[in-house]
Amino acid sequence: PYLIRLNLSVNKISSSGCKMLGEALHSGKVRNESKGFTLVLDENPLIGSLGIEKLVSCCFESSSPNQGLWIGNLSLRDCKIDDLGAQALFKAMSLPSSFLYQVSDLNLGNNLITECSGLSDVLGHNETSLNRLSLDFNSLGTEGVLVLSSTLKTTRSSSCLKYLDISANSFNYSEETKQDVRAV
Repeated sequence: PYLIRLNLSVNKISSSGCKMLGEALHSGKVRNESKGFTLVLDENPLIGSLGIEKLVSCCFESSSPNQGLWIGNLSLRDCKIDDLGAQALFKAMSLPSSFLYQVSDLNLGNNLITECSGLSDVLGHNETSLNRLSLDFNSLGTEGVLVLSSTLKTTRSSSCLKYLDISANSFNYSEETKQDVRAV
């Protein structure tokens, strides 16, 4: 039997717990048969950006490629992740040796993200499989949406992104930004 879904929601997982989880995922202690593994860490506000950095650190520290599973769906809803955590996550998702390389559905809703710099690292790869991205209920202001729009414009030909949720953010949909926001 193979593990296909691991739900660790509402468990007070801290940054040190994320480090252990990342090492287990990268090492092969957890395996799955396909690239469709789902990891749900929703409503663990102790994770924060430090937890994300520790979760993905093994992707950068290890010289060996991922020996474990490939995550297809990752949900980090309501984990107090800010821009630094999102950048670390996007960087890990762009590494072919990372267990996050095949993420196709990423839920970062209800966090503290104000911009999406680093997303171009993920969307700029021809092999990327990210086709759903949820950034609802964050703090994407007008600047954040403009950065996102620019990223989407420059990566449109190589991106698989089909669904983007930026609802309930704080950007100003004015005449000045209307054209750029429509591109998103």
